[in-house]
Amino acid sequence: MRGTLFFALTFFAASVAFPVQTHPDGKTHRHSDSEKSRASLEAEGVDVFVEPHHTVIQVNGVVCSFCAYGAEKSLSKLDGLDRSEFGNGVLVDIHTQRITLAMTPGTEIPIEDIHRRIRKAGYDPVAVYLRIAGTLESVGGNLLLKDAQSGQLFSIVGSDRSRAVGQSVDVQARVVDDAFASVNDGAPIPVVVDKWISDSVDNDE
Repeated sequence: MRGTLFFALTFFAASVAFPVQTHPDGKTHRHSDSEKSRASLEAEGVDVFVEPHHTVIQVNGVVCSFCAYGAEKSLSKLDGLDRSEFGNGVLVDIHTQRITLAMTPGTEIPIEDIHRRIRKAGYDPVAVYLRIAGTLESVGGNLLLKDAQSGQLFSIVGSDRSRAVGQSVDVQARVVDDAFASVNDGAPIPVVVDKWISDSVDNDE
């Protein structure tokens, strides 16, 4: 009797300390307190560096091998992946909770599909970091960046580089989760430039 009671109390304590995580495939397991707040993950994004033709996604909730498998399985179905990298074009790091996608040069980055697949897998996409090399354009008073290889358009938010219009630039930018709501099919994707890696205009912005 005492043994049964001890086991029950131990199980209850473990359930409180390590809540059960149920994955879309029906598998369940317990997460520790290693999950971080959305704000802390956004703050850690300052050290992200995106290689050319890569897209890095900061995700909240991918903290174990089961999580990594589910996220990788969902994202590996994306169009435009360079499957010669990472085995299937997707690399999941549970320590940083970042997912790196290797994109085939010249293909558009499927931002909306990335967001949808991460949500469907049961995780929170905090931010998507992009590497964009192209030409700055001004349309209707908006500063746009057109990718040189794919022709995909990005709308630069919160930056005044109008004097660089017509110039070639290489930038690292991010699409924060809240911006997904304003992305319409075919419309420029709103991004915030974090790093002007190279441009032909000297600007200390």
